[in-house]
Amino acid sequence: MASEKQHKMDPALRKRLILTVGGCAAVVVIVAAASALTVWRGRTVPASATPESASQAAATEEPSSADPSATIAPQSTEAPASSAAASSAASSSQSRATPTPAAQTQGGTDTVQDNTPENNTPASQQTELVQPEPTPSVITLPYTIPNTSLVVRNVSGYDGVYLEDGSDSDITGVAAMVVENTGSTGVEYADIRLTQGGTVLEFKVSALPAGSMAVVQEASRQSPASGDYTVCTADVATLDSFGMSEGSVQVTDNGDNSLTVTNISGADIPCVRIFYKYYMSDENAYVGGIAYTAKLDNLTAGQSVTVNPTHYASNGSKVVMVRTYDTSQ
Repeated sequence: MASEKQHKMDPALRKRLILTVGGCAAVVVIVAAASALTVWRGRTVPASATPESASQAAATEEPSSADPSATIAPQSTEAPASSAAASSAASSSQSRATPTPAAQTQGGTDTVQDNTPENNTPASQQTELVQPEPTPSVITLPYTIPNTSLVVRNVSGYDGVYLEDGSDSDITGVAAMVVENTGSTGVEYADIRLTQGGTVLEFKVSALPAGSMAVVQEASRQSPASGDYTVCTADVATLDSFGMSEGSVQVTDNGDNSLTVTNISGADIPCVRIFYKYYMSDENAYVGGIAYTAKLDNLTAGQSVTVNPTHYASNGSKVVMVRTYDTSQ
């Protein structure tokens, strides 16, 4: 049987996170726990894990886990004009002639000096022309990230439990993003970088099905910055279908924060991995960018095993993908 601590959904421990999604207020209960399932509060509005090893009867889990560019303003450089004067002697009764370029011989090479006023201005009096740096374009939310199906709905800061590294540690004022996958394919992994007031905020999300949203906390626990949003980019990997391995295994939620996995393939399965996320069904919203993984080894034909994944809650989690492997590694 599983050795992990089992979570319990205690209504007395619930708090509420108010999310603003597309201008509509929606209540989302966020679940997370250490020894007991707790929930966390957000302020107004608002990876894939690599599994640990496990025994056959126990599920273990492990959480998943900008290029700066400088704009250099072009500067004009001017070489000081050479100074020489050419004058011709004239009688005291004659008027001085208008200066004209005079040829000089230096080292056998003829050079011509231009005595026009603009080229005889002392270097100390010359004005250097500096092009102003371009003003970055301001983006507004909601914002569709270019070349992706991801839409950033909102960004704000909130207090509560930090989910993204599996530590469940307390946080205050950490930036969080509401992001929606509006495409027809699932997002296996996305690394989103949003620049606000010169600060780059990073958000990582894994296993986000098509047509669903997730509330994702900033990867390094930064708070929202002040200023406008100017740049938003993302590296995204997609999957046509996450898959549940229905022909090989059957996964059943027992209602007590445990899962029963049955091998229905007719052959031994060296490894089964179950990917799940915190989920609020009323809003079709996942809580946390992280996807947790429960792993089972050496599931024999017809065998059923009940596991208690560390972060799984029957009324607050959803299995998003099940995969079988030919090796336990």
